[in-house]
Amino acid sequence: MATNQPQNLSEWQLHLVLKNANLLQYYDRFIRQGECDVIKLCNSEDEKFKDIMEKVGMAREPVLVRHFRNTLLEWMKDPGKNDNVPSYIKKAEDSPRCPPARRLKTYAESDIYSGVQQIIKQRSEKKNIVKDELSDAFIKLLSSRFIYSEQKQHALFPYYDVLLNTTVLDKLVLDHLISRCILIIVDREEIIKPTTQRQRNKVLLDMITERPFGTFHVFKDVLKQSDPHNSNVRDIVRRMQGTDSRDEYISCHDIIFQDHLVKLQKNYIMFVQDVDCKTDIADYLYEKGVLNSEEKEEICNHSLTRQDSNRMLQNKLFRKGEDAYKHLIEALRHGQYDELASDVERTQVSEHEIQFCQIGNYGKF
Repeated sequence: MATNQPQNLSEWQLHLVLKNANLLQYYDRFIRQGECDVIKLCNSEDEKFKDIMEKVGMAREPVLVRHFRNTLLEWMKDPGKNDNVPSYIKKAEDSPRCPPARRLKTYAESDIYSGVQQIIKQRSEKKNIVKDELSDAFIKLLSSRFIYSEQKQHALFPYYDVLLNTTVLDKLVLDHLISRCILIIVDREEIIKPTTQRQRNKVLLDMITERPFGTFHVFKDVLKQSDPHNSNVRDIVRRMQGTDSRDEYISCHDIIFQDHLVKLQKNYIMFVQDVDCKTDIADYLYEKGVLNSEEKEEICNHSLTRQDSNRMLQNKLFRKGEDAYKHLIEALRHGQYDELASDVERTQVSEHEIQFCQIGNYGKF
């Protein structure tokens, strides 16, 4: 058991987390190594976290490491975690033993606003383009949501490791997330780049946990829907049912994002599953000049599955403007997919869906 008693806020927080995890025997080791800042520990990268576990002698017990990290994440989510600090505890900044606990970043809205503007300017200059479609109101929206995301831990974090290692997120789950406008079509490019399943899962999870709006409940529903017979998935979803997460929505009327792109998004899963674009559709789009010969060859590659060819076509059309969308509707009818063409045209687009897609598209400058 611990022999030293907490002398400041950082040490008291560490003591509390270890006590909650039934791991108080490691408390003195954390103190001796100067690793008493649990907020910094929680936000550390995997390699850094592993190094600390080695230093305190916990690394040889992987089960304890996972349990400690999960307990740490649960403590971080608790809004009342510092409500019962003993009166004798000194404030962290007055303590000589440990550096002050690093608090989650908070910024003045004006600072964030100017920061977002600077990012936009830098990315626009880099690609030699001007992004007129980003309204002043939209920049303010991003600013306010970045403040929110810096102050709150995502509800998916307690399940991050198990999702990383036991699921396949870059196929049906990704298709459904695109159709729900949580991710956008061109996000797929970045997600499928890594060579291992774990790395691809990580890219997707990082994307949805960094979105400045709630994604937990949609992800949970999509995960359940995508692989209902997988026992690992069923177990994760069952555990998620008990997690309280208030997915917040955003409101801003002055946002420009073309409706036809949202219609492509919302019908993405249906297009991927029900169409064979390698036949009449690709030919028609080539004849109309929507696809060039190289793009058509890529899409019609015999090594691709029908679904992967459909995904590739959608990705290319997403960048080509509204005329390409109109030609796609014509191509669907030419290929005798009249019902799907009508469904796409009749798709209703909500303000929230436009906003979600615009925020996703912001990162693609």
